Amino acid sequence: MPTAFYLCPYDTIPRAGQLPYRRCAMSRYVPTRPHLTGAFWDEAETLGNATLVKLSASPALHTTVRADADFLLLPFVAGQVPLANRPALIAYLVLLGYTATALNNTSWRRAALFDLLTDQVHHVEHDGLGGIRLLPARRPGSRHATDLDRHLPDED
Repeated sequence: MPTAFYLCPYDTIPRAGQLPYRRCAMSRYVPTRPHLTGAFWDEAETLGNATLVKLSASPALHTTVRADADFLLLPFVAGQVPLANRPALIAYLVLLGYTATALNNTSWRRAALFDLLTDQVHHVEHDGLGGIRLLPARRPGSRHATDLDRHLPDED
């Protein structure tokens, strides 16, 4: 199965009589029991109420996900983002809360970009073969702001 990396939002799921909760938007396409579809995904929270997702799935499922305007494919070629794709990606990441300076100073290799996106949220473990595992690290808490009807990060 092909593997690709995406940035996508968290969906806010309402619950009767309780505060809503957040769920990765990838769950729109891959259920909580992935063995039913043969697709698997892993996520790491980033800034801007977004998540970095590694998806292993059929080509048909990747086509479906790419058609969703909420999902941004990270176009890696030979382990790095091609020069032609960087300006659009920088503009998107600045909207999430990253600084253009930090993005322009990254090497745009997959490992460096993942480290930048997930710094202090998740730890990215590199296996030396180009693969990654997304491991929980110091994740900031969040709370639901009822007056704004959205999740906000907790203050330190």
